[in-house]
Amino acid sequence: MFAGVLLLVAGSGAQAGHEQTPAETQPSPEAASASCVLRIAYATADLPLNRDSFEVLLRSTSVLGAALREVPGLTPQMLGEDVSAELWELSENQTVERHTPTTTALLRLHVIVERSVPDADGKARQLLDALCRRLEQVFSERSADALGRRRDEMARAEEQVKQAERRVVQVQELQQKLYAEAGQTELSRAAVLANLQNWERDQQELEAKLAALHARQNALLEQIARIGGEIKTRAQEDPVAIELQKVVELRERALAKTREQAKQALASDDQVAGGEERLALARAELAKQRQAASFAAGGSLLADLSKDVVSLATDIAESEARREYFRGRLAQARERKLLELADRYEGEVAPQFKAAEQGVRIALDRRLEAEEQLARCRPATVTVLGAGGEQQGQSPKR
Repeated sequence: MFAGVLLLVAGSGAQAGHEQTPAETQPSPEAASASCVLRIAYATADLPLNRDSFEVLLRSTSVLGAALREVPGLTPQMLGEDVSAELWELSENQTVERHTPTTTALLRLHVIVERSVPDADGKARQLLDALCRRLEQVFSERSADALGRRRDEMARAEEQVKQAERRVVQVQELQQKLYAEAGQTELSRAAVLANLQNWERDQQELEAKLAALHARQNALLEQIARIGGEIKTRAQEDPVAIELQKVVELRERALAKTREQAKQALASDDQVAGGEERLALARAELAKQRQAASFAAGGSLLADLSKDVVSLATDIAESEARREYFRGRLAQARERKLLELADRYEGEVAPQFKAAEQGVRIALDRRLEAEEQLARCRPATVTVLGAGGEQQGQSPKR
């Protein structure tokens, strides 16, 4: 923080940092004078001053008036007749420092005090010193005010961003509510109509496919029944199978007789077991012969047709499941009034969502602009230039 300005004052009319005119080098014997050169750098946007406004500022009660009150025994009537404090020159140079447009003003201060005032030379120097301090204070206050405005603008921009983001959340909640009612997350009317048309088309295609599959299934079953009947007939008419059937019947009667004898203790259990074994072998031979006769009569074709029926049943089940899915989606769309929800979405939610997102973008741009303005805000600096060198002070931050 800058605590004050060390003044290098050229007394008795001497002007530091510039070439003096003959009139300047010969001060009036009836007046005492003091002068100095100030360099003031400030942010152009924060303090838009010019030559005229500098004149007004220098002679204002906050600068000259306050400076006079700091010098004991000095009144405005004791100053020079023409001017109370003379602005000799204001030089403005537009520069860019850290991307911040600044203005540098070179200001020559010159004060004149009547020689009749006690210690006129000292009073002139004191007044010049007080003027410099007051100018520094004014620029410090104006810089602090500009910084405060930038901070207020930044706070307003932050609040606008929060409000815009809250608005987006509100619209998102309304959007999610419609999504829940619709049972899906796509509610543009064009997309809803496309979905309904696709579901209806897929359902119709599946209906046609199922009709063809069922017709094929019925045809296959008819073929299987026909071929199965022919095979059964051929197997029954096979001469070898007929003879083997006779063998099976003979052994069945023989086994029955042996079991009766075993009950009367006329035959042993081994004899019963032997009869059962002979019957089993006869039946196996019969089955084997019938299978061979069936294969010869078209049994392999029947097996292939049976495989086709099984595969066809799987296709039918899958197609029926898909058809029921599309039926369900269409029924759900009618039940939930999907088109009405789509109209509500496009008429209410979508415009609000677009406006809310645009509001966020605008608020973010304003916040970025406020951040840049705040970053560019620099305190004014007041430097007193003199023949003995240069010392600089920076106005304090509030």
